[in-house]
Amino acid sequence: MSRIRHLAIRRFRGISHLDWAPRAGINALLGVGDVGKSTVLDAIGLAMSGTRREVFYDTDFHDLDSDAGFEIKVTLGELPPELHDLERYGEYLRGWDAATSQLQDEPAAALEDVLTLRLQVDADLEGRWSLYSDRSQDRDPRDLISAHRALIAPIALGDQSPATHLRWSRQSILQRLATPQFAMRTLVAQAARGLRQQAEDVEDPAVTEVLAQVQQSGQDLGIRKAQGARVQLDAFGIPGWNASLALHDEDGVPLRRLGNGSARLLVAGLFQSRIAPGGIALIDEAEHGLEPHRIARLLRMLGAGTMTGSQVFLTTHSPVVVRELSASELGIVQYDAPLEAHSIQAVDARFQGTVRTHAEAFLSVAILVCEGPTEVGLIRGLDEYWLAQGLEPLAFQSIAVADGQGIPQSGPRASAFAQLGYRTALLMDDDRPFTPEEGAPVDAAGVQIISWGAGQATEDALFAGMAWADVVRLMTFAEEIYDRQTLDMGVRTHNNGLTLDACLADDQAAHRRALGLAAKQQGWFKRIDFGERVGRDVLGPGLARAGEGLQNTVAQIRAWIDVG
Repeated sequence: MSRIRHLAIRRFRGISHLDWAPRAGINALLGVGDVGKSTVLDAIGLAMSGTRREVFYDTDFHDLDSDAGFEIKVTLGELPPELHDLERYGEYLRGWDAATSQLQDEPAAALEDVLTLRLQVDADLEGRWSLYSDRSQDRDPRDLISAHRALIAPIALGDQSPATHLRWSRQSILQRLATPQFAMRTLVAQAARGLRQQAEDVEDPAVTEVLAQVQQSGQDLGIRKAQGARVQLDAFGIPGWNASLALHDEDGVPLRRLGNGSARLLVAGLFQSRIAPGGIALIDEAEHGLEPHRIARLLRMLGAGTMTGSQVFLTTHSPVVVRELSASELGIVQYDAPLEAHSIQAVDARFQGTVRTHAEAFLSVAILVCEGPTEVGLIRGLDEYWLAQGLEPLAFQSIAVADGQGIPQSGPRASAFAQLGYRTALLMDDDRPFTPEEGAPVDAAGVQIISWGAGQATEDALFAGMAWADVVRLMTFAEEIYDRQTLDMGVRTHNNGLTLDACLADDQAAHRRALGLAAKQQGWFKRIDFGERVGRDVLGPGLARAGEGLQNTVAQIRAWIDVG
């Protein structure tokens, strides 16, 4: 049961430097495009290649600096018995301290035995694979033998790879499922002599066993074409190795013609059926080609929420994937140099609820945490107004808006986002500021706090700062939702019998305060849809005629947005 204990990347493509100790189960890498998530998966696949036939290019060097070369080191634990061969690999065995995530060059009784695989590529573009330990550097390099490379090679499920696993080839999952692995060329020759006779006419227990697993996986996963699968000679595969025998449906159509999502799900099922307990899977864009319910099925099948199944490395841009995984399975990849993968749970164990409710936020580069739904709706409405005015929307700058769920909860949420590497701001009322103890971690995390000032809640600031015509318009919107009688009762309840009609009769500071107090106490604005309408149709258009304080706060919000 091999597991990657440590990954070290130096100068590979967009990654100048990465040191990462992944978890044993699922490792989902989140981040914006081109940050390096797929590059991490490619690095693992290249270093653990079973064929050693990969071709390299100048674009594989960081900043195209071929003279510096690149290096990838993958340290493996839970070694199978074959890799514990002291005569062959003894001088390369090292020690891994799980408690500290530290690597020691000498094995020890209190440490786990591990092997480090190294791939080096220099300006000549030749890949050099070898085992690595500090104490063996003055000896000739040694690599794993071919059989042992195949034993640990990961299964890759990228956009194009699933179909390749539905025919027999050196590294396909079908060949790895066969126990013992059978002589491919012999079967191809037999089938070719029969002018594309069905391979089921060529009796071989290994093929029969694998076929039964494919049919069962097709039944379990609801992939109808796989339920009647049989083995035939691929029309494009005579007599070459890479396209020999392949799975077909009962009508003779190759299963490689399945949609990418179905093919990926079937291959994942085959991986889980036998290889997973000791296998490593690489899945780029886990959501590709799959509906939400099948995404959930894929993740559960791969062992989401456990540490006992396969070790899976995946990338995603899907909030569905984020919601289906636990905080411990999610890592945030940032543009830092060196590149870092921050574990969400390691920063704050309370983040699981946020993962469920604000999955989209983890896929952004910056997060505006709002104290509550009032502010969330207001910002969304302003965003629509700004877009209509030709300004860049929040989505264009990969900025997410998250509900902080009140004070003091919004403080820890904002500080945790900031500790994960997101540029973070907190928009909050000023009628209940943080205590020194609540505010200290927020300040320490570098969160920018934006408030309405003067002890005002959002409702107070709007009613006090907007032009009177906009105040009246705001109350017209409120009446459409709550009806006039409800609004009047709210005003009377909190203002010693003062009526709504009296407040709207003329523009007085006392009337503005009364309306703001009623709106706050009755929760008129605590609906995102209402807040959106206020921001889009009242505050945005009326900002130029609003008071200076209101204008300054909105200007701060826009300035923070435009920094990105």
